Amino acid sequence: MKNKFFRITLVMYVLTLSTTVAQAQAASVQELERKLQERDKVILELLDRVEALERRVGVQRPTSNTPDLPSTEKNLAQDSDQEPGTVVVEEGAAERALERSLTR
Repeated sequence: MKNKFFRITLVMYVLTLSTTVAQAQAASVQELERKLQERDKVILELLDRVEALERRVGVQRPTSNTPDLPSTEKNLAQDSDQEPGTVVVEEGAAERALERSLTR
């Protein structure tokens, strides 16, 4: 009799605990989704502000053909399959820059 009561109590405890954990996870997922939506809203607002400022100041976004780049940078920019904003550096140039910064 005691053994059966203990088993029933244990099963009820486990069910209650698992239900509580599931509810907590659902709440945390909802909170994370809400925060992501807020972040996306802020990003869109900032993009709108940047575009409005660029229009007001008269700044043109750079085109793909930029004639003022040195030939090595043009080649790197054309050969690059990376996303905009990523930095492509020649290994030799990076080594020289590191050497110059360490000798100062």
